[in-house]
Amino acid sequence: HEIDADTMLATVHEVVSLAHDAIHQFEGSLNKLSVDDKGVSLLAVFGLPPVSHEDDAARACMAAMRLQERLRGIGHGSSVGVSTGQAFCGAVGSDIRREYTVIGDVVNLSARLMQAADGGILCETGTYEEAVVAIQFRKLDPIMVKGKSNLIPIFEPFAAMSADAKEKKKADSRQIMVGRERELKKFILSLVALREESQGSIQIIEGQPGCGKSL
Repeated sequence: HEIDADTMLATVHEVVSLAHDAIHQFEGSLNKLSVDDKGVSLLAVFGLPPVSHEDDAARACMAAMRLQERLRGIGHGSSVGVSTGQAFCGAVGSDIRREYTVIGDVVNLSARLMQAADGGILCETGTYEEAVVAIQFRKLDPIMVKGKSNLIPIFEPFAAMSADAKEKKKADSRQIMVGRERELKKFILSLVALREESQGSIQIIEGQPGCGKSL
């Protein structure tokens, strides 16, 4: 059923509560709810400070699938667009009124994908590449969206992978580290030195998300 200005307040509260629970279950943030001529829209964000994860794209897909499942359970349909990338996150406005918001091309693209989803969930390439180790996707035909001059490749998430499938996917996707030539050279030299001294060792590369250690 559509939600509009005539919808009972109790129904709206139930829908928003379901959305809030689905988003927070995967440690995302419900940023805003808006109502316009296109209907009711919710903006959820994953990765806002101080709660960020290396698998935020997968978490967003999981939250979207969970939300749609719960909304169908109470007789409501929904369309979801998921996009991954950089955006401005902060306060906007004046001393009289301001709000915390998220602005950027990645936000606009998610809205376009939502409009094209037609009761489903659509993701773009960035989300697919980040989440493919944990989520099963269907590749769909590219589409045109407002504000873009080229076709946008799109993907539909439909299920989470099993633990065994995740590990196999991660193992198959391992490759050499991108960049960090100076650091890798020092790392290799230290391994050579240890080998010459006939000493065994375990080398661990660790750091905070976003510091540049990705494979």
